[in-house]
Amino acid sequence: MLRKYENNNKNNERKDENNNTENEVACQGPSNEIQEVESVESTMHNNELDSGMLELLTQFDPVLKQHIDTFANKGKGNLNYLSKTICEELINIMSQKVLTHIITEIKKAKYWGIIVDSTPDISHVDQLSVIFRYYLNGHVYERFFCFLQIKSHDGKSLITDILDLLERYDIDITNCRGQAYDNASNMSGKYSGLQARLKERSELAFYIPCAGHSLNLVGQCSVSECINSINYFGVLQSLYSFFVASTHRWDLLKGNHATLKRLSDTRSLVENFDGIHAALCHIAKDTEEKSDTRHEVLCLLNKITKLEFAFMAVLWHHILKRFNAVSKFLQKVELDLHTASSMLLSLIDFVKNLRNDFTRLENESKKLSSFIEKDYSDKNKRKVIKKLSNGENQVDF
Repeated sequence: MLRKYENNNKNNERKDENNNTENEVACQGPSNEIQEVESVESTMHNNELDSGMLELLTQFDPVLKQHIDTFANKGKGNLNYLSKTICEELINIMSQKVLTHIITEIKKAKYWGIIVDSTPDISHVDQLSVIFRYYLNGHVYERFFCFLQIKSHDGKSLITDILDLLERYDIDITNCRGQAYDNASNMSGKYSGLQARLKERSELAFYIPCAGHSLNLVGQCSVSECINSINYFGVLQSLYSFFVASTHRWDLLKGNHATLKRLSDTRSLVENFDGIHAALCHIAKDTEEKSDTRHEVLCLLNKITKLEFAFMAVLWHHILKRFNAVSKFLQKVELDLHTASSMLLSLIDFVKNLRNDFTRLENESKKLSSFIEKDYSDKNKRKVIKKLSNGENQVDF
């Protein structure tokens, strides 16, 4: 490709005799746009991403490496073909080459499945990611295909965009044998969802809900059904928010060899409990801190030293550790439906068996730190005995 550009430029090269001091050499590429030839240094200054890509490719392409070593950084008036336009054209050529290879494999495999999901990008443009899954030569492949810019999330609009994409690349919709999306109603709807509309075009395109997304929904619903779990994750979020709100507090936390992460990671709390407790105590004793800050710290200390909180920390640490392992396994390309079902059944058995390990979990909670209370907080509450009209006693706490 670079040789082609060199041959074309030799025929189109012109010299301006009236300008002896600043001789600018231009080349005309396939896009028929005249571009100023830049050195690698100026290219790097104006477009660091393109120059960085070329430097990376030189590690794998000896021809490109030789070209850059020979023609780069020669200053203006010397051809190097490393301008922004040429870099972008190289990217487009490689992109089309990869896309053509994927299409060829899909047609060779004949039967395929499709996975789509939408998300807004950093510029707030909603995009639909399209992935094809197929079996070829003894291997299962999942290939990212493209992003589709969408204007609506309803099933009718999504099926139109997908059908247009398939028609554009001459991929037969009747060869679709599977479709996998999340559990949103616009995707999984029985009558007007994307899966239903696609199945109208291909009856054998069976819909399989995303196993990882389904697992996450189960975990969220499980937490919302237990008030103690809601309280625990609320305190955990308050701890994280308190420390990240100030660099001074975060430095105190790091100074005690501790760290905190968001809700899904209970491991940081279990492994760094003493360090977190020490950082909170330091802030609570600091007379230079604001009174409302010290009050907030005392409230957090009162909550995290309760045995109930420690028990929930240990319990959810075990559960989420297993959840995370299963979730990562469900994202493997080689995963099949039977293996996914077995993994989920194993997770159910694991959670059920935890019910018989209450004593072990309680002892583990008490050993979490020396600051943990040895009894539950409701054990020390005064019992109020009320006598009912029918002669029975009612005990209130």
